[in-house]
Amino acid sequence: MIDQHLIQRAEQAFSNACGMPFEKLLAPIEGEPGAGQAASDGIVRAIRQWRTAGDASLPMGAFTGELRRPDWDKIMHISCEALVRHGKDLQVAAWLLEAQIHQHGFAAIAGGLHLMTRLCEQYWDDIHPQGAADTYERRANIFHWVNHALSPILRQVPLAFGHQGQPFTLADWERARRHEHLRQTDSCGNVEGPSGADLSAALAAVADDTCADMERDLADALAMLKHLADVLEPRLDEGAPSFGMFAGVMEQARGLFEAELERRGLPRHARPSPIPAEPAVPAAPEEAAATPADVILPRTTMAEPAAIRDRAEAYALLEQAASFLQRDDPHSPVPYLVRRAAEWGKLNAAELYQELFLRRGGQVHIFDVMGLDTPGQADKKD
Repeated sequence: MIDQHLIQRAEQAFSNACGMPFEKLLAPIEGEPGAGQAASDGIVRAIRQWRTAGDASLPMGAFTGELRRPDWDKIMHISCEALVRHGKDLQVAAWLLEAQIHQHGFAAIAGGLHLMTRLCEQYWDDIHPQGAADTYERRANIFHWVNHALSPILRQVPLAFGHQGQPFTLADWERARRHEHLRQTDSCGNVEGPSGADLSAALAAVADDTCADMERDLADALAMLKHLADVLEPRLDEGAPSFGMFAGVMEQARGLFEAELERRGLPRHARPSPIPAEPAVPAAPEEAAATPADVILPRTTMAEPAAIRDRAEAYALLEQAASFLQRDDPHSPVPYLVRRAAEWGKLNAAELYQELFLRRGGQVHIFDVMGLDTPGQADKKD
């Protein structure tokens, strides 16, 4: 049984982020039976447009067209309106969770997971996607996407801030851990990025209330994730996702705040029953020894390569790779091509033919893939 205080916190945080009561998203669609209609092509296109907008850090060069950043506020608005007025669709709820994490960090996770759980409990027989022989597989793939595609986003959520206001994330902590090991083994010269000491100092500067709130947000999110997994298990049986990757990232982040609260002599929240982690091997002894005792770093493990189970997981991993590549080298067109390939992979043969040959005439323009205007289009705008 999920704690009622946790539910109240999650629903209140969700309502504050979306600007509407939580229960409004669960209410039946007026004038529609069951779960209403699936997200229309227009809704899906609009959300994808704002999710895959161009990166403003790219050099414009000869192109004068204005690039747009992903607009997560707009995605939240579109998703909420779709769930309230159009129909209950798990893919829309997953995109809403993604947008909320981008905008509100760890505080948004519990509410987004709670919404998906309640939708499954209340509308499972009618919720979208539905109507095909592979209905349950398609639903399961959405939750596999949450596990694989949203985990890298969690690694980019700010945990603390440096003296100049620069955000430090879990990815920075993991990078610092690797760098400390390299320094100890003389495997490299100067390495870029903050050191473990820098990150520990930033975490030590976090206010007591903020540190406790972050730890509680992650504890709530882990409890909600466990509850969602419990709800899905009897409904999806062997197709139910493990959520091990998603839970593992949150456990790492929570471990940082737990250690900091313990260092300060402050209370921590009780741990929920853990979700089994993805297959992993322990860190090498020399790597563990390379971490200085006075530097607080997460105890990370390296996951063993696992066999890809199906097409949906393969394309989710492509999207994850595209997100990493775009952060690593924002000037490269490669992540845009990888992401577009993942999008095409979700189309059936007829839809792919329509997209590639009828709409595009068999040609793929790099400007279009990257969200840029061609030089000719830019001139026309002028």
